Amino acid sequence: MQENASSGALPNAFQLPADDDAALLQVLATQALAAGWAAFDEVLGGVARDGQGACGGQGGGKDDGARLRGKAAQAFGHAAVQRVEELLQRSGRPMLLLHDGAPRRIGRGAPLGRIILTPVDDLAALARGLPFSALAHMALVMAPAAGPLSAAAVRAALVQPLMQADDTCFLLRRGKPLMSCEGMPGKSARQVQPQAQAQHDASSACRERAEVPLQVSSASSLADAAIAVNLTGHAPGRALAEVIGSAREVLASNSTSAALLALARGQVDVCIDMRGTLSARDWLAGAALARAAGAVIMLLDDALEQANAPGNLMQRRGIIAAASRPLLEEVLAALRRTWL
Repeated sequence: MQENASSGALPNAFQLPADDDAALLQVLATQALAAGWAAFDEVLGGVARDGQGACGGQGGGKDDGARLRGKAAQAFGHAAVQRVEELLQRSGRPMLLLHDGAPRRIGRGAPLGRIILTPVDDLAALARGLPFSALAHMALVMAPAAGPLSAAAVRAALVQPLMQADDTCFLLRRGKPLMSCEGMPGKSARQVQPQAQAQHDASSACRERAEVPLQVSSASSLADAAIAVNLTGHAPGRALAEVIGSAREVLASNSTSAALLALARGQVDVCIDMRGTLSARDWLAGAALARAAGAVIMLLDDALEQANAPGNLMQRRGIIAAASRPLLEEVLAALRRTWL
């Protein structure tokens, strides 16, 4: 299944951009999405990705359909990773690829950077066989070859929502956070044949795509703030309950990465995930975009103190991000008043 979607169907002349990290991520994302959706659709036998309707004769029940879509989502992730690895191998450019566990060294010589790939942001859901959520997205980050994985160190980042009809993506390019339209395959990617067009489309994307700068909101106090809180598998304690009770609006989120993206877009004012379970692939792309859009980012340890940026994907953190420094300090003060 993945072989047809991700093996040598690329033209012999295919090359990756050499001097533009953001353009490189766009090429990788375009190809990874095409391979992922091809594998996804092969599992479903052409059933719509949104999960509506029958399930291609694979069992007729609703539960059977959900399980089948879960398997298709896992196939998407595997094929996307294989395609990115194949492209990097073919380029011969020395690079480190991180997507799960230890980095994979590609090419010879000193690595030029680390590419952190999250084929689907909620990998835990995929492992349980769950289908894509409405907020599901792919993320790629280009970071220096060595050093901590921090939002400040990110050279380029891309977030591509998966379950939407248009082709909007979010891009950190040369320090500027942008919402970029046209040219990236979203749900319509089943009809896309990217191999012949991918190099031209992606290399010219930064010039041809409509781009809108991202900017955080102007909120400066908790009473005026909308906060996004990830409570998946976690019961809020007294400290977090106080913050929730003081905010203007509270949104529950099962994706911290998506919540950070909403912060960068000015849709929420604070993002909180105190579970201490986040790896860098869960927050790095969204945090880099939010920081460039004006947000203040703070990683947390178990004592609610500022934590160092992780050195690898396996180190777990919590995170608080806010649209301004005063707002972040107010949230922290409220948390610490009743922190047990």
